[in-house]
Amino acid sequence: MKNTEISERISHMIESQEVTINDFAKKIGYSRAQAVYDMVNGKSAPSFSFFSKLLCSEYSETFNIEWIITGQGTMLKKGYTIEKERKRFVTEEPMAYNHTHDKDLRTTIKTLQELVQTQKEYIELLKKTTKNLKK
Repeated sequence: MKNTEISERISHMIESQEVTINDFAKKIGYSRAQAVYDMVNGKSAPSFSFFSKLLCSEYSETFNIEWIITGQGTMLKKGYTIEKERKRFVTEEPMAYNHTHDKDLRTTIKTLQELVQTQKEYIELLKKTTKNLKK
């Protein structure tokens, strides 16, 4: 899984809603949009905080988190269309957090935590390999 691929999927997701990166960032809970700009531009990898904010936002009902992370499946959850969602996001107030999805969120958060741990272990392995190559 490459950071640029996830960045492209996040960018595609934002574009599909016809909102600016700044508007998207604010809708998921960022006070400043720079972190999201950096993710979309491939300057930084999406963080645990980003996925947590996304999953607790109005977009959690629409977008398939598996697609965002892995590229597997479809961008939208079953039963959603781009046109339907654009209309909903333009005409409705932001949705309140839906506590009925806590189990799914906990499962997704655990998966993301495991992914972060795997990436940390891989980084440490690369550091050791680089250090050994310098010797």
